Amino acid sequence: MHLAQPRKPSRNATQFQLVHLSSKKSQTILTMNIKNASKTLYHEFSSPLFDTIEPVFTSKPDTSRKTYRHRFSLEEIRASSPILSIEATFSPRPLWATLPFKFLLIGGAIAILVLDVLREASVWWMAYLENWGWSLVVAYFICSFGVAVRLARWHKDDAGLLVNTAWVLFAISLPSQVIIALMYFALQFDGSVEYLSIIKHGAAIPLLLIDGFVVNRIPLRMKQFGLFQLFVTGYLAWSIASAYSGLTMPSGQETMYEWLDWKADIHSAILLSLFVLVIVNPAVFVGCRAASRLLPRRLQNKSDKRDIIESSTADAQDEVDITHDIEEGDVSYDEKVHVILSDVTVNMPNEEEVSTPKTVATKHDEEIEDLASFPEIIYDDSDANMSLGSSFNEDTQTSSRGDIKKPYEDLESFPGDGNNTDYSFDKEGVDISFEREVSHASMDPDMVSFPDLLAP
Repeated sequence: MHLAQPRKPSRNATQFQLVHLSSKKSQTILTMNIKNASKTLYHEFSSPLFDTIEPVFTSKPDTSRKTYRHRFSLEEIRASSPILSIEATFSPRPLWATLPFKFLLIGGAIAILVLDVLREASVWWMAYLENWGWSLVVAYFICSFGVAVRLARWHKDDAGLLVNTAWVLFAISLPSQVIIALMYFALQFDGSVEYLSIIKHGAAIPLLLIDGFVVNRIPLRMKQFGLFQLFVTGYLAWSIASAYSGLTMPSGQETMYEWLDWKADIHSAILLSLFVLVIVNPAVFVGCRAASRLLPRRLQNKSDKRDIIESSTADAQDEVDITHDIEEGDVSYDEKVHVILSDVTVNMPNEEEVSTPKTVATKHDEEIEDLASFPEIIYDDSDANMSLGSSFNEDTQTSSRGDIKKPYEDLESFPGDGNNTDYSFDKEGVDISFEREVSHASMDPDMVSFPDLLAP
């Protein structure tokens, strides 16, 4: 009697199972990528316009029984995500290569601007879209050079007014140059090659791509699409106003472009404007944003966000956000704290990656809105300069930092274990006492008051 042997799966069946598993895995990865893309877009639309946090979303599916809201907490993701290094992004090294390159961009852009103005010699020069766009390109190149010089000199890794201005100009200039080139070659180009016209209708695109995405690595955020859309809408409004103003162009026509004639063919002008605003503009900006993510971001070297590890009351639930950045011998501490009704102990890493216990003593329930870049410790050979100044503008209700330099002759134990930093908060302001021990002497505490740093 012979027992029946178990039937082996055929080769075709095995291949079908492998293909099925591979297809299922690919579908899972695709689904996770789509979800992560939607989370990224949601994060960019709900975050600040000039957000320096680069969110990190996992590509592995979460099989836990947590609710979706608990699994996808934007605050938790932002707390654990890396932070953009403003200095490395807008003032990249080596400076001997990047600064001359930026200066050449300024010279070339201004030269084209001057030549075109002299050629037209008309007050209507700024009436045309390509001239609006080229003016923005010149402004961006100038601002980009200024930001690089300023950050290289002052070593401040925060997005100030000048950085934000360069960011705005770039977020408008690049997609607007793409739109200008598309409209020109699709609707206006007659086959004749004219040097200045070709330059103004597309030559700036590769230069902006190189300076913004290769040299600077500027990230575009989806929320900045509104700036670009506002720019295009503003020009359309100007074209309507000029068409019905009764003024005549130098060419004798009543409209700047034949394909945007608001008086003779208003229906075509409306359809073209809606097509650009609703379809072309979003597609162009999404493409520019995708291009900004091709090369890796320049992030801060170290970013530690430590929760409170010891508390005397239940009120000590807030997080102490500590960013520690080391680059080319410079050390800066960024601290953002929430004042609570207790004495708490937190971990604050020093430049040697040693977690040193520090105490934050709080006396009242107020919120300190911003202690970014304080204290800033700049190493220079054997000395250390600490920037401790601040000023308050009564008109604008804003504070700004000054520079008070304090030399330390020996950095053998500065700042290291055994040093004492006391942060005491009172209702009048913020008194910060620094007591540093150097190898040959002991510094007296430096008391600095910042009454304007308290949130209203």
